[in-house]
Amino acid sequence: MTAIDFEGGDPVAIDGIRLSPAALLTQLNELGRANGIGRLDLVENRFVGMKNRGVYETPGGTSCSRRIAASRPSRWIAKRRT
Repeated sequence: MTAIDFEGGDPVAIDGIRLSPAALLTQLNELGRANGIGRLDLVENRFVGMKNRGVYETPGGTSCSRRIAASRPSRWIAKRRT
């Protein structure tokens, strides 16, 4: 398991090692790619009636967004109980 540290809502470190934003995303891309995280296959309906299919690979972005989403409900509950 890899820990992503956040400050002010921004990712700043992986496993306690502070990295620049570019280095952090590069590291998350490598970790995610090795574990099959972040491949999106989308079919979009265009306004003009066409369908468009796209395959996107975003392992670093997916890792960050899922971590942020997973932490939000627990923060909300903690604030609500106090």
